[in-house]
Amino acid sequence: MFHRSTTSRFSPAALMGQWRWEVALPKLVDLALGALFILAPLFWGGRGEIARAVYATLVAIAAMAWLANAWLAGRGGWRWTPVYWIPVAAIAWVVLQLVPLPAAVVGWLAPRNAELMPLWQGDSPLADFGLGSWHTLSLNPTEGQISLAMLLVYTLLTVLLVDRLHSREKVDELLRWLGVSAIVMAVLGVLQYLTSDGLYFWVYEYPFRRSDDYAVGAFMNHNHFASFVAMGATAIAYQLVRVAPQPVTRSSASMRPAQRTSADYLALGWACGLGVVALALVLSGSRGGLLAATVGVAVILLVYWRKRLFGGRQLIYTLVVAGLLGAGMLLFGAEQLTRRLETVTSGSMQQLDELGARRAIWSANLRAIADGWFTGSGAGTHQDIYSPYIDQPSSKVFSHAENGYLQIATELGLPGVALLVAVFVYVVRWTRMAWRRCESREHLACLGAVLAALAISAAHNLVDFVWFIPATMTMALACLLVLRRLAVGSERDLVSQSPPYELAVATGVAIVYLAITLAPPAMASPAFTQYRRLAAIQQLGLSDTMDQFAKTGDTSSFIDHQAAVMARYDALRAALARNPRSGEAHLRLARTCLQLFDARTEQRENRMELGQIQSAVASGGFTSAEQLQEWLRRAVGDDVPLLQAARYHALESIRYAPLQAGGYVWLSKVDFLDNPSSPRNEQLLAQAQRLCPEDGDLLFEIGLQHFVDGRADTGRQCWVQSFQRPGQHRLQVVATWAGKMPVDMFLEEFQADWSTLPAIWQRYAAVGDRQQLEYLLDYASRLADTYEPQRGEMPIAYVWKSLGQMYADIGNTDQQLVCLRRAVDANGTLLPVRRSYALALFHAEKYSEAEPHLRWCLARDSSDKGIRKLLEESAAARHKQATNPFTPSRRFKFRHVQ
Repeated sequence: MFHRSTTSRFSPAALMGQWRWEVALPKLVDLALGALFILAPLFWGGRGEIARAVYATLVAIAAMAWLANAWLAGRGGWRWTPVYWIPVAAIAWVVLQLVPLPAAVVGWLAPRNAELMPLWQGDSPLADFGLGSWHTLSLNPTEGQISLAMLLVYTLLTVLLVDRLHSREKVDELLRWLGVSAIVMAVLGVLQYLTSDGLYFWVYEYPFRRSDDYAVGAFMNHNHFASFVAMGATAIAYQLVRVAPQPVTRSSASMRPAQRTSADYLALGWACGLGVVALALVLSGSRGGLLAATVGVAVILLVYWRKRLFGGRQLIYTLVVAGLLGAGMLLFGAEQLTRRLETVTSGSMQQLDELGARRAIWSANLRAIADGWFTGSGAGTHQDIYSPYIDQPSSKVFSHAENGYLQIATELGLPGVALLVAVFVYVVRWTRMAWRRCESREHLACLGAVLAALAISAAHNLVDFVWFIPATMTMALACLLVLRRLAVGSERDLVSQSPPYELAVATGVAIVYLAITLAPPAMASPAFTQYRRLAAIQQLGLSDTMDQFAKTGDTSSFIDHQAAVMARYDALRAALARNPRSGEAHLRLARTCLQLFDARTEQRENRMELGQIQSAVASGGFTSAEQLQEWLRRAVGDDVPLLQAARYHALESIRYAPLQAGGYVWLSKVDFLDNPSSPRNEQLLAQAQRLCPEDGDLLFEIGLQHFVDGRADTGRQCWVQSFQRPGQHRLQVVATWAGKMPVDMFLEEFQADWSTLPAIWQRYAAVGDRQQLEYLLDYASRLADTYEPQRGEMPIAYVWKSLGQMYADIGNTDQQLVCLRRAVDANGTLLPVRRSYALALFHAEKYSEAEPHLRWCLARDSSDKGIRKLLEESAAARHKQATNPFTPSRRFKFRHVQ
């Protein structure tokens, strides 16, 4: 490690002592980049706060080591090339989106802002809260700063790889890393799919995600996993062609004995790796990934076949891959795989996008582009900008546009599209140059591999935004720069000999910015993930609670348990302590404060809920905030700070992300704290409704606040709109109105469907008006006859089962049996359906017909003691009927079987 230096005592080497930096620093660069491509994807594919920090850290280490090596060697190791203009221009544009500008300039460049955010224009009521006009082109600067940080990461990686790929060996090494990374991820994905019981890495339960529904590896989404392994498969194919022995002539073969070499075994190893990757691709069940992989296979086969790189040995290796693909079909289920592939080959968009979610978000992005085509909404803002434009309600939050090209146009506007076009121009130009330059077998194999990888990335971006994921983005970037190397050759002889001090300064600034921007979200990530987990648990229990609330109207079952709310409250406070600029965390904490306030109602001496307090303030005649605060201290005691905290966090949420509609709603609920005489609720609620016109949960909350403020007609209109959109809020509407207004009026106004009819029936059955029940039955029967369930909706068998129960409730046994028979005909494999039909037949004394269904139910659930008892009684009754046919059968007393 140490030797006597022969350089000047004032040289960088002398200053560093006798340490052999010329060996250690390049090795550190190799280790950092190798970890970036092989190990970093294991951190959720780079998605998430901690994963982003891992990618940034590895690139920063590699960049600092590379610069130190260049400085100590007395040369730059770098020269400016035209390709750098693209990332530099992208950085400049994103910075311009984030820089505060005069409100008049923002209004001229982005006139859409005035339409989306009327409260941020001129003499806005938000000025009373310390918020004035909006001063940036980006509509979520916090997310824009994170996007800028990742853009800097990719720019540093570009500089490193352009310098690194100066030799043939370095190109081979990079592609070897990509191939190994794909194999590691594929092995992980297959093993998890088969053995993990839904846990990531066999130990970690990720909220809302499982690792055994599809093969996902370390990715949160099976589509991104499929894109990653498909792109990596092209690097494996290159290695396979490179190491496979070339065919020998007859004369040369006779001069040496036939024997297997290490190259044969290495080629076989790569072939097995390619087979595992292909198996993982099948098990991912990703239609977009399979379609993109097909494009990649077509490209690589075209190049290899055209250049005669595909021979007999490669055919044998292909058969190995095909065998593993067949195993994948058996593991995944040939029938299930066939169904998914049929949707791809059918060419029908209706089959490819059964729920219409992709088409809805694409349409929303097209409308957003039409409104903000010049400047876009800001990098990283898609999750905020799509809501005002989407015209189809969905419970899914679209973090990206399901199309990379649309998302770039939506967020970055015309400059972003221009930069994207420039990239494609470079790809075409480099492809033509490389095609003419590549003459050796290895060069041609490399060209086919990188072209196939880029084709996979470009094709998959038509139906997903795979560039949003750092793992797939870095792989695409690596292949792009390998293509450039094949096109222009080595530029090492053109490198400047002067140390790049300017580059070192720029890199240092970039690394400091990365630390400032990415470290707080990474530190807050564990606490915020804990909140997500707690929220998921609460959501799972909410369905039963809401159903009971809708049927009985008992609000006590609807109030969240204080301990559960307190746990979510503590997790969010911990997250914000580490990352105080998170608009999403502020928004969630504002709502959690209000939930905690209501959860503590029973503990207060004056058991007033928030809505009652708002009504009391509105009619109390308070003339000052001080007078109101004194009354609140007497009314709710120590819980006043919760309301003040809700107000603070609601304001912070819209300060950092003004398109978060929920922030305006939660702010309207506590606006009375400092403005008791002239509340601004109506303007706040109008702003919220403008930003999320299709969010049923939010529309319900807006309507509720209108009711509290005394605007009953407006509130009712909001609830009618919310009732047409899916969500648990519909059951709250049922509990509030059903049974309290004539059924014909309720059905006409709210247009109920089968997702809420059972709960509506319970409410009107409790009233006991036979005429209203018959009207409701007629309405339900007509809906059942025309019911065609969409994906995710109630199956038709359960519709007929529910209708049968309604007839049973009014004592119409004949119609009950007719409905249950239709339920069994629709799907007789559902145990609850067959069980209900068996019970109905038994109580109708049709024992011979009931027994086969009772036996079927008992075979499916042998622990059902109630069914076993009824089967015995049915056999006894049927025997008695057979031995004494002229004696009326004894009517068995109705038994309620659980």
